[in-house]
Amino acid sequence: MTNAAANGVADRLKAVKADGFELLRQLNSQGRKFDLVILDPPSYVRHLKDLRDGIRAYRDINYQAMKLLTAGGILFSCSCSHHLGWSDLLQVLAQAAQGCGREFQILGRVGAGPDHPVLLTTPETEYLRGCLLRVG
Repeated sequence: MTNAAANGVADRLKAVKADGFELLRQLNSQGRKFDLVILDPPSYVRHLKDLRDGIRAYRDINYQAMKLLTAGGILFSCSCSHHLGWSDLLQVLAQAAQGCGREFQILGRVGAGPDHPVLLTTPETEYLRGCLLRVG
């Protein structure tokens, strides 16, 4: 909240410490809506054997987040799982969108910044992925 105060927006923010899945479900059950939701969960796919369960977790958390958005709302969904590639992430997002019956536009894709370079000979260093979506 220090940065929020420094930027004069602390009065418009509320920090909540909770289990992400539970909080999103609770907000949905309360009928809450947001213009912006940012998902930056921990890695759900640490090992290749975790891919199936990890995909399920990413799909569920994105589904819950997508339902919270207002018309025209923005979702920034991130993954830090090397084994969840771009095609997997986009498929997860498409399935979550279909599940909640909403259309989304991809506004952009991002990876690691220049301070976190991907090593050409070590593909697992390319594990940071983010997708910026807008409810169509």
